[in-house]
Amino acid sequence: MRALQLYTPNVDKAGYEKSVQRPAAWLTKAEPKTHEDRIWRLLGLAWIDKDKDAIQKAMRELIKAQHTDGGWSIFQPCRAAHMRLARRWWLLRTAGLATSDPAYQRGVQFLLNNQTRRRLMVREDSRAGFQAVFR
Repeated sequence: MRALQLYTPNVDKAGYEKSVQRPAAWLTKAEPKTHEDRIWRLLGLAWIDKDKDAIQKAMRELIKAQHTDGGWSIFQPCRAAHMRLARRWWLLRTAGLATSDPAYQRGVQFLLNNQTRRRLMVREDSRAGFQAVFR
């Protein structure tokens, strides 16, 4: 869908537009079953940018999964991870979340609270100990 939006040739634009609108209609009605479903649905809705109410609702659903410490994880009982936060931030910003929003600010605080002395953001990898992610 996104590739059709970005790289549609000038020939048969109307046909390509129909090819984008069908999945757009489906995404608007789809009920996500998993956290990953919520993420990809929100991204699709943001790219379509037609139904602001659906985008806002999808953003609220994703923000509800944010941990109290400001991070996100794939599964709720797991610890929050920096890369999960980075992906959610990008997604929420793409969907229109303001940097002044409390959910965004909790994420900032999560990163600040989890820096090392060298100001590296790290993630725990059970196979290799800690690995630097951001510098």
